[in-house]
This record gives sequence, structure tokens and C-alpha cells, in this order.
Amino acid sequence: IFMAVWYLLGMFLKGWRNNMKKFMVLVCIFVMICLTSCKSTLTDEITPNDSNSNSVDTVEKMINIDGVISVKKQDFSKQIKGAVAYKILYESQNGKLAAEVVLPEDYSEENKNYKVLIYFPEISTYIDSLAVSYAHNDIIVIRPYARGYDESEGVRDLGGNKDLADAKKLLEIINSADFIKKSKIFVAGSSEGSISALRLIAEDESNRISGCAVVDSITDLHSYGIMRGEGIQNVFNGLIGYSYEEAAEEYDLRSAVKFSHKLNKPLLILHYTKNPLFNIEQPDKLYELLKNNSDCTYHKIDELSADFQGEALQRLLSWMNKYD
Repeated sequence: IFMAVWYLLGMFLKGWRNNMKKFMVLVCIFVMICLTSCKSTLTDEITPNDSNSNSVDTVEKMINIDGVISVKKQDFSKQIKGAVAYKILYESQNGKLAAEVVLPEDYSEENKNYKVLIYFPEISTYIDSLAVSYAHNDIIVIRPYARGYDESEGVRDLGGNKDLADAKKLLEIINSADFIKKSKIFVAGSSEGSISALRLIAEDESNRISGCAVVDSITDLHSYGIMRGEGIQNVFNGLIGYSYEEAAEEYDLRSAVKFSHKLNKPLLILHYTKNPLFNIEQPDKLYELLKNNSDCTYHKIDELSADFQGEALQRLLSWMNKYD
């Protein structure tokens, strides 16, 4: 473009009357180049409305779902075949949040309908392990980041109403994807994540979630704080904003034993008996409330571990397969 303009200017200075035909030809070429450049720029720019179809049949097209800010493909740290991973940034009423989505590589093929697991882990869980544990077992796993972690803004509130609103928004976004609409959705959580998982299934007004699994669960926040001592009680006070004596209702809000009547979906409870940080009274209390009037399965694992690993993972996978 620059050379064409330079040449045109030179001809003008030399005498444009004698070069009128060449001048007009070059003007046409110049206009065509400009139009082509503009078209190329518009084509390369990706916006939520660029898709020719309203169908959200791939993760990339989730950018067109209301509330989604960006979708970025992620690279595994080692060679992993048969799975793909993405990071989704989305907007909740509490700000920007992040979630990892790890899927079997052929998830978008017709009639696949892989089960979906929204997973609130206790510890950092990398996409490599999510791929091996879940995607390789024909499960689409979504791992939300609590506020204050990764790219999620703000501060978590220990499974309170803000955390619940974030989880509901993620569920709404997931349910808007066509490759998930016919799939069964489950939730799982460990330790603090068990609070979010249990609250989400209890408050699932859309009736979209098929079941919930928890390991090393916290089902009575106040008694758990007493068991752990003053240090953890101070943590709870800081995240919730009140001590138990100041606002018992805020602790009950996060305690499944207080809302067990809302837990009417299949529930899998797992507990590592040799983990000193989680006393067995927590899952025992919840199971006693549910065992006679709901589809509740309870297993104790005689090991020192945490989260869904080893036997706990195998039991989770077997339990999910019951609900085809």
C-alpha cells in the first residue's frame, strides 16, 4: 500500500495529465488492496457473534453464551492423548471467575453424551490429573476456581451464598452448551469443597444435577471448628465475617446436617478413616439423617489420604456409572 501511494504521488508531481490512464488503474488497485486488507482484519477478529450457527457444539463456541468472557485452550504439561483442556473465564454477580474444562477428545461427536462432573477439590488439581482420572474415563470434568485463586477475583466465603451464586452461574453456563444438554451432571467435593457441592445440589432449583459425591466432608461447620481448634475457627470467622456466637445461622447455612431435608438426590459419602484432619463424626451425622429416606451410599476407606484418589476415585467412577 505504501509503495502504491508513493508511486501515485510521484506521478502526480511529474504531471498527472500524461499519466491519467495509469493513474486510474493504480487508484483501482489501491482501493482493492485496502478492501482486501479490511476484510482480512475483520475475518481474523474473533467475537462472540462471529459464529454462523447458534449451536454451541464445541467448547470454543461457549464464548457465545451469556456471561462467558473468554475461552482458551490449555496445554498439558506432559504428553496426554485422548483429552483436551480449556480455561473458561466467566462473569458472576461477584466478579470474574475461572474454571478448567477437561474433556475426552471426541466429546463433540454426535451422540456421545458424556457424563459431566463439576468438581470442587480440596487441593490444587492440575489438568493432567483431571484428564487421566476423568476424561480418560469418559467424563467431562469442570473444575471451578474459588474466588481469590488463579484468575478468579475476590475472596471466597466458605460455601456461603456468594460461593453458591458462583456455582449456580457456572451450572447455567454449562447447561447452555449443546454437547452437554443431554448429559447427566454430577457434582463432587472434598473437604471445604464438600460444602459447595452439597449446597449446590440442595439448591438446584432447575433439577439438573443427578447426584453428589463427597469425600472427607464437612457436614457440621461449627462442630468441625471445635474439633480443629482455635486456629481453624479464626479462619472460619475471617471468611464468614462472624463467629458462631455472633451468627449461628451463617454456620448452619453451610452445614448439610441442617439442610439434609433438601438432599433428595443420590449421594455418595466417602471417608478416609486415617486422616486426622477430618473426624468420622462429620459423615456419620449426615448418613444417619439420610440413610432411611434417600439413595445414600456410605463407604469408609481405611487409609491416610485425601480427595478422590485411588479407591475413592474408583468408587466415584463406579457410582456415577450406575446412573446411565
